[in-house]
Amino acid sequence: MYPVSPRFLAALPGVPRWVRVLEWSNDGTTWAPAKLHAARVSQDATSQVRWGLDAEISGVSVSRSGVSPFGTLLRARVGLAFTPTDIEWLPLGVFRCETARRSLTGATATIKAASLEAAVIDAEYPAPRIIKPGASSAIVAAQIREVIPSAAVAWRLNDPDQPRITTTTSRWGVIDGASEDASIARALAGQVFCDRNGAFVAAPTPTVADDPVWTVDHGPGGVLVESVEELSREGMYNVVAVSGESTEPDAPPVGPGIASDDDPASATFAGGDPGRGGCGPVVFHYSSPLLKTLDACQKAALSLLAPKLGLHQQIEWAAATNPALDAGDVVLVRSPAGLTPTILDSLDLDLASMTMTGRCRAGSTRTIGDVTALPVSQEAS
Repeated sequence: MYPVSPRFLAALPGVPRWVRVLEWSNDGTTWAPAKLHAARVSQDATSQVRWGLDAEISGVSVSRSGVSPFGTLLRARVGLAFTPTDIEWLPLGVFRCETARRSLTGATATIKAASLEAAVIDAEYPAPRIIKPGASSAIVAAQIREVIPSAAVAWRLNDPDQPRITTTTSRWGVIDGASEDASIARALAGQVFCDRNGAFVAAPTPTVADDPVWTVDHGPGGVLVESVEELSREGMYNVVAVSGESTEPDAPPVGPGIASDDDPASATFAGGDPGRGGCGPVVFHYSSPLLKTLDACQKAALSLLAPKLGLHQQIEWAAATNPALDAGDVVLVRSPAGLTPTILDSLDLDLASMTMTGRCRAGSTRTIGDVTALPVSQEAS
């Protein structure tokens, strides 16, 4: 969750007054406000592009010198106003414009934009490449800055040296990539994504064992309106098998390292007999040439298992809007089993109505809030 003040959190169960700002720039330095008519900012921790923006704006031209898909950046912010001059601001992403549409007779333009992972994903290698050995953080930063020289990169993972890497043409596949990509981040049980300020972050993959950042509950000062719980096998794995490659050219592949839910009291116990009411094994396979030893495979298997086990529970809930929440946060939600930790996989924030809809693993959430209109062009401090 984005760091906010105690008074910000205390104001959420009431009727907070919100102010929203959407700005654009063609040089990344000089920013101009756009008049906001409607906008939705989305976050998705399961997507290769973390942030998305859909907006209807006016007061700008759709042209090469105005807003266009060929170099325009946008950024969104929301503020909680305690007084007209006392506003606590939260950034809501930095985006490149993907499409800009405007009717020849209309006064507004419709904009779609995506966070800057999209630029790195687009910049595939013209041909497979050999990357020299080096520290994980240095390799990842170099691949990003070849595309975005001004990019800030924050490293929150272990930083082992990587051997020589022979790539495909996918630059993002070296950095993070899809589930089948043997990326540096995935080998370190992490992920690379853009944060609210447009910086690239390499961080551990969240699990339900992480510390909760927000509680959705009944009672005085509580924010829970309603809650529905559903259980599903979709997306659940209770066994992870990870293989790598040997450091010796004539030796067979390393592994697999195997991790499983071996707790007989667990609902997802892999050793249970499906014919006697047990869950049974559900196996997830992963391999990477960056894993050179059995110990590395085993550690990767243990790290990959934890988030897989968190997929079996889904919760729908409605509560006060909290725009400080991030996709990947763990929140405690009141359910029939008590306060239940759940991972917010994705969040959508409607800037016009200040309503927030989220999904946790295979479920969905909805948060609601009230809006007091303030000038959308008000400068953020």
